[in-house]
Amino acid sequence: MEVPDLFFGLLLFISGVVLGAFSNILKDLILTPYENWKGRGCIRIENHESLKSLIEGFCSDWELLKCHTLPSINIRGDLIETSREIHSLIAKNEKDFENDVSDSIREICRKFIVTSSQLPDSDDAVWSNYIEGDVDSICGDFKKASNRL
Repeated sequence: MEVPDLFFGLLLFISGVVLGAFSNILKDLILTPYENWKGRGCIRIENHESLKSLIEGFCSDWELLKCHTLPSINIRGDLIETSREIHSLIAKNEKDFENDVSDSIREICRKFIVTSSQLPDSDDAVWSNYIEGDVDSICGDFKKASNRL
């Protein structure tokens, strides 16, 4: 056995040990729940920021719909989907939000979904004329609740 062969074998052994250790670290990172390696406080802050972002998106989509009718974009569907996402975010992370704020935001979402589902299925312009006062009120309520977060 020559020295280069011995050196190559040792190098191969060391690289195997390093790769094995690295793969264990990666496995632990992947399989460890998000809450364990990210602090609960950080997750709570992220949930609040996500909720505020969804509320801002809802209100900005509504303002866009009031200003322009965009035939290729279903803003009504986007608004309904956003309100469902808001409701879902709060439902999944109830302990991150104060009860009175989360309850009022979920009630606002329910109110919007119920109101919009009772209207005729038509294009965004006709739909927005039916619901304009209600959604303006809902956006105002959302903003008040968002400020209380």
